[in-house]
Amino acid sequence: MSACVSVKQECMKLAILAFICTCFSALPVWAQEAILTPKAYEIRKLAAGDSIKLDGQLSEPAWAAAEVATDFLQQVPDEGKLATQKTEVRLLYDDRNLYVGFHCWQTDKIVVTDLHRDFTVLDNDIVEIVFDAFQDHRNGFSFMTNPMGALTDVQFSSDGLEGNQNWNAVWDVRTSIETGYWTAELVIPFKSLRFTRAEIQEWGVNMMRRARYINEGSCWSFVPRRFKLGMVSLAGTMTGLSNVKPGRNLKVKPFVLGSATREPDGTLVVTNTEPPTMLSAPRTVSPPRTVAFA
Repeated sequence: MSACVSVKQECMKLAILAFICTCFSALPVWAQEAILTPKAYEIRKLAAGDSIKLDGQLSEPAWAAAEVATDFLQQVPDEGKLATQKTEVRLLYDDRNLYVGFHCWQTDKIVVTDLHRDFTVLDNDIVEIVFDAFQDHRNGFSFMTNPMGALTDVQFSSDGLEGNQNWNAVWDVRTSIETGYWTAELVIPFKSLRFTRAEIQEWGVNMMRRARYINEGSCWSFVPRRFKLGMVSLAGTMTGLSNVKPGRNLKVKPFVLGSATREPDGTLVVTNTEPPTMLSAPRTVSPPRTVAFA
């Protein structure tokens, strides 16, 4: 069964690449090569004694030494062309966390309309990073923020065709708005993700930027506009991870037991209250389709 699925995935990817070649044959050769060349990123581990202060500044020397992912290509409005708003992304990790730094040059107005968790992404400037942690080209985790540091996350399956908006991971972000650019600094605990326990890890990864004021959307590893960034079969490859451990895929829900009665005057009286006696910990059976964790 897995072999059949793998063949189907490969056939679909080849069909998409053929579609891309046909649609962008009018672009310059360099642009066609940029679209079709597989993207690769090598993440670096923080040296012993180094740490990241989550402040949105990206000021630690480790950020300057990290590999840079840039040269984003537009999805809209000029599909396949270099983005007019330059974006640089850097990734680091330690034994517990992934760190993602976005540096977004901005020549026009910054648009932020929502500060709530799971905000409406279409109405905001945003940055997004997607991980295919099993590198199965089907399932992925997406983390998004806007220039004011609002959080939203999605769990993808079926190569981006299905998304679980109710998935809320444990992670954090800080942002900073400066003259001519804004930055975002994300920390994502490994315990918030699911992946294999292999000593050496290789993940799929992609990044996206939307400049809402000029309606420009761009991504690092090119995905045609008709598809979502959650289409992890077109993601780049991230290497360099080693000796990290996934979460347990549990979501703990403590509760109390008790009863209540209402007096004739309307007063509610709670009786027989007991401390938590058990924990509700739903878990998924298939790791790639995790929907809750601790």
